[in-house]
Amino acid sequence: MNFHLSEQLIQHVPSFKVGLIQYENIVVSNIPDQLASRIELHRHTIELDLLDQPVTYYEGVREWRQVFKAIGVDPGKYRPSHEALFRRIKAKKPLPEISSAVSLNNFFSLQYELPLGLYDMENIHGDVTVTLGKSNESFEGLNGRVNSAERKLITKDANGPFGSPLSIVSERL
Repeated sequence: MNFHLSEQLIQHVPSFKVGLIQYENIVVSNIPDQLASRIELHRHTIELDLLDQPVTYYEGVREWRQVFKAIGVDPGKYRPSHEALFRRIKAKKPLPEISSAVSLNNFFSLQYELPLGLYDMENIHGDVTVTLGKSNESFEGLNGRVNSAERKLITKDANGPFGSPLSIVSERL
């Protein structure tokens, strides 16, 4: 598998960068107590930071809002996924606890102030490209809804879009 950034994306955001970590032979399970404790400690620290600060207090949130604006996406309507996590914490709502993998991914997303994706390599076909979606493209969100990919930042393979660093919200947190 090769990994690419589209020319279209680079034209809108010349400094855009992506990192890729590939884990092999991992066990996805319930959240271990040690990880749950570490996440809770980090969550509490963020809650304290956000008592008197807006979510944009975090540089990583501000930067990704600018990226979304540069590609023509309203970050108030379609939030970067890590911003949605910070907003959940500020609103004292629980973080998703789907599995150890998702919880660890969310922890790193908050720790490094970046939207992170988590994908099963068995379901990825061919090369992967980060690009702007076209009007005829869509992807399924974690909530099971099909979302238009048009003019949104997406990750796609030979079969089409399979992910995005945005969190489509129906309510403002």
